[in-house]
Amino acid sequence: MHTTNSLRWPVLFPLLALLSPAAAWAQAPVTTDPGQPAAPSPAPASTATGGAPAPTGAVVADAPAAAPPPTVATAQNPIAIGDERASLELGGFVAAQVTFDSNDAVRQNHLISVDGQGQTGRFGWAFDATRLNLVGKVGVGGFKLLGRAEVDMESPIYFRIRHVYASVSRGGTRLLIGQTDTLVGNWVGPNNFNNDWMFAQGNAYDRLPQLQVSHDTGHFLAALAVLPNLHGASDVIPHVQARVMLHGARGLVGLSGHFGYSNRVKNPANPTSEVDGVLSYLAAIDGGLSLGALSLSLQLWYGAGAAHGTSGHAIGNPLFVVGVGGDPTPVPSVGGFADVMFKLGSRLALGAAGGASVLTNTSPGGIPVPIANNSTVVLYASFALRQHWIFALEAQGARTERTLTAALPNSYSAVYDGRLLFGQKYAF
Repeated sequence: MHTTNSLRWPVLFPLLALLSPAAAWAQAPVTTDPGQPAAPSPAPASTATGGAPAPTGAVVADAPAAAPPPTVATAQNPIAIGDERASLELGGFVAAQVTFDSNDAVRQNHLISVDGQGQTGRFGWAFDATRLNLVGKVGVGGFKLLGRAEVDMESPIYFRIRHVYASVSRGGTRLLIGQTDTLVGNWVGPNNFNNDWMFAQGNAYDRLPQLQVSHDTGHFLAALAVLPNLHGASDVIPHVQARVMLHGARGLVGLSGHFGYSNRVKNPANPTSEVDGVLSYLAAIDGGLSLGALSLSLQLWYGAGAAHGTSGHAIGNPLFVVGVGGDPTPVPSVGGFADVMFKLGSRLALGAAGGASVLTNTSPGGIPVPIANNSTVVLYASFALRQHWIFALEAQGARTERTLTAALPNSYSAVYDGRLLFGQKYAF
């Protein structure tokens, strides 16, 4: 689903997921993404429902904030360097969930599509939303230097790298190199606990290696990034992204785009041959609005090819096809999501969200693709037992239109799943 790397590390994590909240009750929390400045959030996922850390911020991660007064090295403060004290912070959260699906032909624990008719229901459990963050900061000569690494538990036996990057910033301008969220997604919502956050169901997002430069005035952000070729082609032509955004105390509105051109790409119909001239593109608008207890967020996009799963490659569709005329044609789709959350006091939050990814041409270049439509709706509630210990309950429905037999490639049937989820998250 994501372009990531993995660090294999055997652990006994099911026991840790259950015991660590009680064992760590006295530890200080990390309530926001440590790489982000103190900025208003139109969709505070990480504090209300246990959602992704990335959507909580209204600006690019670790954009420069106002520098503190110069720190003088003393016996009590021996690590002061330049004009800002060096720091190294370790934090994260332990998340665990138990689920019941009405259809056993789904990808537990990831409900990103329904793969078939199914025979019966089934239970599942997971703790892969657990995060571990390490962030280092220092100020030198008016520049802010930051390094961040974050891993999750993609499987019971090894960690998976989510973020690993370094940045330098000054006066609102920042240069970043490494793997982190792209300029397209994870800027607003959704706020449900399920850590897929509607990937391939309307939410176009990804984490990728990149070289990114941005400038933020405090109300307006402009950013540009170059990324490696997402097709895995043998050429070195990078893909390009851009974003402009207005943001303030009440929320944000942003426009983003992605474009890529690839040569010498493996032919999906014949892995021993290569094709030239494969395009990837995406245009997106997203926004968030905070009105006291009420938070709204949405994203709308149109794209094709390898631009962040917009063609549903993570659930079975190809990134592109080679048409009957021999020319490569990207698989096009349109989609988006909307989320509304309402806080009842400081402990209880209720919300609803829905999203869909829909192919605008199920036979690009005259070649049918297996999935025509993928959508979901969810109702969610969360309760903060303590400030840093959150419990969540969700009811989610998923619908996928897909071919069920290779003998009828142009015949699509709708398959469904209903999921109940109970989860908990403890921040430390």
